[in-house]
Amino acid sequence: MNAFFFRFTARPEEGIAYAIALDWPAESELQLEVVDHSQVTGVTLLGSESEGTLQWEPANPGIRVTFPNPLNNKSQWAWTLKILTEQ
Repeated sequence: MNAFFFRFTARPEEGIAYAIALDWPAESELQLEVVDHSQVTGVTLLGSESEGTLQWEPANPGIRVTFPNPLNNKSQWAWTLKILTEQ
């Protein structure tokens, strides 16, 4: 996605990476090209009313994540994906 911005942080000792989206995707999917899909075990959207893991799939490169309905989210300014990885 052109002009789609993320900020990243991680807790490698816990096998967690965070991707902070500064805009909601225009479509229900987005691709995170810098994530190594071979290490990912799950993706959740922090603060979302829809509990559980988001749908995701390997992409070339990275992973493709399906976002839930934007009306089910409390945030209006930024959205954080919690990416669980193998340790």
